[in-house]
Amino acid sequence: MGSSSRPLTEDEFSYAQGIVDASFEEFISDVLVQRQIARADIEDGRVIRGADAVKINIVDEIGNLNDAIDGAKALAGRGSLI
Repeated sequence: MGSSSRPLTEDEFSYAQGIVDASFEEFISDVLVQRQIARADIEDGRVIRGADAVKINIVDEIGNLNDAIDGAKALAGRGSLI
């Protein structure tokens, strides 16, 4: 399975698809537990732009990597180093 020298068999494809489906369902379930959001807003698996993600409550705010690092430090009780 996974060799470029032959296609997947039907059993291999079914196995791989089962893993993808189960992982996707676990992700969707985790999001729904943590956020007040309609499943229909996220279940198609599309990429959601920042502004749209704020609108549907997937993220709290838009920022960059440094903002995320500062937020993680604040959550850890260290505050900002700046």
